[in-house]
Amino acid sequence: MWYIAKRELALFFSSIIGYMVIGLFLIGNSFLLWTFDNPYNILNSGFGDLNLFFDAVPWFLIFLIPALTMRTFSDEIRMGTIELILTKPISLFSIILGKFLGVLLLLLIALIPTILNLFAIQELLDHNSRMDWGVAFTSYLGLFLLSAVFISIGLCCSIKLKNQVAAFLVGVLLCYLQFDLWNQLAQLSQSPQLYEGLRNVGIKTHYVDISRGIISITDTLYFCGLSVFLLFCSVQFLKQLKQ
Repeated sequence: MWYIAKRELALFFSSIIGYMVIGLFLIGNSFLLWTFDNPYNILNSGFGDLNLFFDAVPWFLIFLIPALTMRTFSDEIRMGTIELILTKPISLFSIILGKFLGVLLLLLIALIPTILNLFAIQELLDHNSRMDWGVAFTSYLGLFLLSAVFISIGLCCSIKLKNQVAAFLVGVLLCYLQFDLWNQLAQLSQSPQLYEGLRNVGIKTHYVDISRGIISITDTLYFCGLSVFLLFCSVQFLKQLKQ
């Protein structure tokens, strides 16, 4: 499992594309937060926190994560190396988990530089004000859990579609639908029970709660359960491919 995760990291950074994807992600959210005049500009907001960043970054991840996962299995299938992996004396779940951890580590590498935004805001605050580091921690936790679900979706697409472009496009679509579609449908509902039910099916409600400093068992179980279910689906798709 760890061998597959390390192999995934090595393959990603073996070409300039890996560096470009992470670079574009970091440059894009930096310009959004500090340069361009837009609703997510921290300097225009008047608040000394990173809430705007955590509101905006899921929309970046909807595109970034499918870009990271689209080649995980489709490349193996195209080059014929998938047969070598499947003949290794490891379980299918270990293969999936290895790919999952590899992409998750890539994403953590991309997110680590964004912590500098916290220190930049701390320097901008006056001496009587302090950054709420507790909320910042829970916000990054929410981002981590959200990313786990998106990666699981991307792996399913990469196995099932076997084509990088198709896996990317369908992955973006499914990540967007699971993140925001249920909220949009809830807005159309006139029943309070149906409204709450639809909102709880989607990711956005649970992510917003955690990113605001509210860590509940329900939200945590939602993310963990959805990720495990999607990884189980990936195992079934890989089993079909092996047969």
